[in-house]
Amino acid sequence: MKKELISELFEKFEEACYALEGLECWSGRELQEILGYSDWTNFTNTIQKAVKSSESSGEKESDHFVGVTKTIDMQFISFGFIGLQVLFTGQQVDFF
Repeated sequence: MKKELISELFEKFEEACYALEGLECWSGRELQEILGYSDWTNFTNTIQKAVKSSESSGEKESDHFVGVTKTIDMQFISFGFIGLQVLFTGQQVDFF
C-alpha cells in the first residue's frame, strides 16, 4: 500500500475517533465508509470476523466491541419514494 494512501486512511481514522469517558471509540457506520464498504451487511460480516479473531486470541468481545444504536426523530423525516421497504422486528413490510 502506498505511503500516501496509508497516511490518508490514518488521518480519516483519527478524525472519526470519539472520546467517551476517556476511551477512544469509533462508529461502525463511519468506519464502513472510511474502509470502502458500500454495503453495511458486508461490513458487519467483517466485524464479526474481527470479534472471532479477538476471542480466539483470548480477548473478551465486550472489551473491544460494543453494540450501539442511534435513534432519530422521525417527525422530521419525509418519504418521497414510490416503493418503500421497512424492516421492523424481523418482519418486512412493503409500502406502495
